[in-house]
Amino acid sequence: MLSYAHDGYCFGVSRSSKGETSWNCATFWKDQEQQIDFLYEGPHVNIISAAVSPDTKIVATGGNDKKVYLWDRATQKQLNTFSGHTGPIINLAFSPNGTHLVSTGGTEWETQEKDGVVYFYPLEDGEVDQTAKVWHIETGNEIATLTHPSSVETLVFSPDSTCLATASGEDVHLWDTKTWQKIVTLETVRVESLGFSADGSLLAVGGTGRKPNIQIWKVKTAELVKEFSGHKSDVESVAFSPDGALLASGGFDSVIYLWDMKPFIDSN
Repeated sequence: MLSYAHDGYCFGVSRSSKGETSWNCATFWKDQEQQIDFLYEGPHVNIISAAVSPDTKIVATGGNDKKVYLWDRATQKQLNTFSGHTGPIINLAFSPNGTHLVSTGGTEWETQEKDGVVYFYPLEDGEVDQTAKVWHIETGNEIATLTHPSSVETLVFSPDSTCLATASGEDVHLWDTKTWQKIVTLETVRVESLGFSADGSLLAVGGTGRKPNIQIWKVKTAELVKEFSGHKSDVESVAFSPDGALLASGGFDSVIYLWDMKPFIDSN
């Protein structure tokens, strides 16, 4: 299940109502009420990623067919299809200003079902897509391809849309969204999650693997200012409070921590 929250809305990916081993239906919710289903027709497609535009008018979905689909939420009709990735679409993110959509590819997988449980396995000879592609929403044009040394695990825009952070392996890459040129590469922990502070001055990096720590970076100077430890497993999500005074982190260990960020706000 994948979900995305925005102004009371939630977006999820679920199995087909016919019960076959397929995730070809995306559901839009509001206040616990099911609003809209976006059902793929035609060839078998498993939906892996989804995102909603800031104004909630457009829904983006991506799956194992290596394509990105844009849907009109009001009419449930497809607006556009973006092609060009060589791997399944594992991440999607709209820029906060609603101008761009970024998609990332990943490793090709196969599914096997056993006793009602579906397992995912990487194809031994499957291609690994190591790119993030930037699409212009209004024109549908691909305006940039951002290459990485490995697949992009996660990504996030700064609140003012001027910077994009992408995580690949143990590095976080910061990109200028005017030129789509790389600003800097931060040598971090192996990354599971990313989050900007509301003013865009700080970036939180949630770790995974043997070092599930949280790092706090100054964006302007690319300086590591603090590292927190506490989670016993992957840091699945990180989020700053609107005033930047607190950072919340949620782990695969079923624990949520709140971290005091006031010392680092004062030092910016």
